[in-house]
Amino acid sequence: MNTIQKITADKYDYMDLLLIADPSEKAIAKYLGDSDLFVMFEADKPVCVAVVKKVSDNICEIKNIAVTKMRRGYGSEMIDYICDYYKNNYEFMEVGTADTSIGNIRFYERNGFAVTHQIDNFFVDNYDEPIYENGVQCRHMVMLQRSLDE
Repeated sequence: MNTIQKITADKYDYMDLLLIADPSEKAIAKYLGDSDLFVMFEADKPVCVAVVKKVSDNICEIKNIAVTKMRRGYGSEMIDYICDYYKNNYEFMEVGTADTSIGNIRFYERNGFAVTHQIDNFFVDNYDEPIYENGVQCRHMVMLQRSLDE
């Protein structure tokens, strides 16, 4: 059985997992300190991480979510958990992903998120090195949002 814990100390111990979703330790360091970190354990082994940050009085954002193995339900289970965790504090949860990440966009849509807007040149402007996915440079961030009152 999987267990999920909110981690308050030694957050950088999970950097290897966080780097699965965000290739820049520098970028992760910008949000990890003032965000909540959740780790899912399967038989005491971390298999999924999520970082959530307050955006405004009614919106929180998933800044990072990563799994060690795809298609095991870890990501969906984590999203359900954190949406439930924050439903009494925020009205919406949002998440951003590269416009080249069609699989990620579909994953978020299956988990109740809908595309709201795009941030042009996000990955070009905010990362020192170009990021490529499937041979295509990531440029724009697609933002999705889910209501937490469901």
